[in-house]
Amino acid sequence: MTPGAIRRFASSRNMTVVYERLFGYGDSRDVTGYHKGYVTAILKILNFLVSVFSLGRIKPTLCQFMMILRKET
Repeated sequence: MTPGAIRRFASSRNMTVVYERLFGYGDSRDVTGYHKGYVTAILKILNFLVSVFSLGRIKPTLCQFMMILRKET
């Protein structure tokens, strides 16, 4: 999903965006932390499969996007 699609989803369900940040590929350790070798290998395989099945439209290694939503009462 794109950030805009997430914002539209949130606004249609009475939510607001509290925090959002775009991480570059090199910043991914900030989000995911340190992994053992086998976890890194699994993530690389998953990244490859996502890229293949999306016919190259999704490139999971380019960036990561974090958004925190708050439900309004």
